[in-house]
Amino acid sequence: MNTEKNIFTSILTILDIPYNKDVSNRFYHTHPHKYSLFGISDMLSHYKIRNGAINVDNKSEDIFNIETPFVTKVANDFCIINQVSSEYVSYSIGSRIKQSRIEIFCEEWCGTALLFRKESESIEPNYLSNKKKAQIESLLKMTSISVLFIIIGLSIYKENSNRNIDFLFSFIINSAGIQVGFLLIQKQLDWNNDYTNKICSLFKHADCNTLLQSDAAKLLNTLTWSEIGFGYFIANMFVIIFLPTFFHYYAHLCLLTIPYILWSLWYQRILAKTWCILCLFTLCILFSIIITNLLSGIYLSYDMNLFDACFVLCIYLFSILSIHMLVKQISNNNKTNHIIQQVNSLIANREVVSIILKDQPHYRINKNFSSIHFGDPNSETVITIITNPHCISCATTHKEVFELLKHSKNIAIQYVFTSFSGFEDSSKLLIALFFDKNVDTIEAYNKWFLRKNKQKELYSQFSSIDLSSTTVRNEFDKHKQWTEEMAVEVTPTILINGYKIPINWSVNDLLYISNVQNQ
Repeated sequence: MNTEKNIFTSILTILDIPYNKDVSNRFYHTHPHKYSLFGISDMLSHYKIRNGAINVDNKSEDIFNIETPFVTKVANDFCIINQVSSEYVSYSIGSRIKQSRIEIFCEEWCGTALLFRKESESIEPNYLSNKKKAQIESLLKMTSISVLFIIIGLSIYKENSNRNIDFLFSFIINSAGIQVGFLLIQKQLDWNNDYTNKICSLFKHADCNTLLQSDAAKLLNTLTWSEIGFGYFIANMFVIIFLPTFFHYYAHLCLLTIPYILWSLWYQRILAKTWCILCLFTLCILFSIIITNLLSGIYLSYDMNLFDACFVLCIYLFSILSIHMLVKQISNNNKTNHIIQQVNSLIANREVVSIILKDQPHYRINKNFSSIHFGDPNSETVITIITNPHCISCATTHKEVFELLKHSKNIAIQYVFTSFSGFEDSSKLLIALFFDKNVDTIEAYNKWFLRKNKQKELYSQFSSIDLSSTTVRNEFDKHKQWTEEMAVEVTPTILINGYKIPINWSVNDLLYISNVQNQ
């Protein structure tokens, strides 16, 4: 997941809204309208953050009347205006803080401001459950890292009698190499890191991004030097810690980095005419390793054989290729988020949705064949859920539907119940609960679908309800008659304005669909 600080999570941080980074970042990066103020407004509303947009005519005067902070666009970039003084405007774009004179800022400002305010109920949806999952994942990661350090510590302790100052220096230098290599991998993956950005801006004529994105940054147009370096330092550490008897092989392999050091310096100085600070740090570390090995006298030893050399070489190849595949997988995940965002953009387009739905089976619907309605009764978008009270998949759909209803007030949800033979009373009970004014229908439905062990309790709790009343019987008969006429065979079946949603759509996709008219 891309951990870049974006406009949405920046607002959450400013307002001190409880949120989980991974969940909120994914929500932002997959939102169909993330490149517009409308999209930002929709995201804030999803988190129950009160917001509203205003347009100003006289930008140079009206800007002083707008309460800060607020979100706007300046030169096609989202930014948060933090402070407006008599002469300057202070604003942030991502993790960068900028300051501009009023007149210059107003020339680039679009004149629209999105105001936002925290409410008592403002929070990430399902925050506690998401936080619990994140804590479990974090605990697993910490446990893995702890086990790794224990193994390393025990290995060092076991071999302590064979260690000397050369091993210690090599350990420290390669540890630094791993840290720099990880920062380069972050840059490659376009993960915004304040610490990395500060390093890359140390010198005036330095541009890490330009060099890391150039063709020269890849070997055979596939393996990046960042991946090779990171894998190389990890393999070095593995040999130093776990295979100290192969230390001289490690030392001789380090000599192979000399041509790369010279080539990299030449390329940055002569061809690129710019410097990558992190790359220079890497070159210094590689050079330090060679100097340390020279001072140790390890190159005076030539007790090597072909089999052991091939074995050590395989360790390095395995480390480098493993890092390459891992980085590629992470990069693909980031691309997946981009693809999801593009798909959501299509789903949010009314014309596109209409074309797609026209190719799907159509069911005759109206508001008369089922009175079980939730949401906006006047909505032009009617989502019909054909469900079975004892269907496991229907329970999952129910959870998603009511989650959708929380965040989309402009839709209508219509339930149609169908039952297995001999279990008709379950449908009748759910129908009766809807018509009973003394019952919280949503709570009762949640208890039924999401807590299967509470179904008998519901029967007992509402045993006084007459399942054979005229109202319940008529409603049940309407559901049964309609499902038989429409030849509904599978539950859950989800319709939007009578059209069956495509098999590769989910209820969550319906969040972005609005005002899809009956055709």
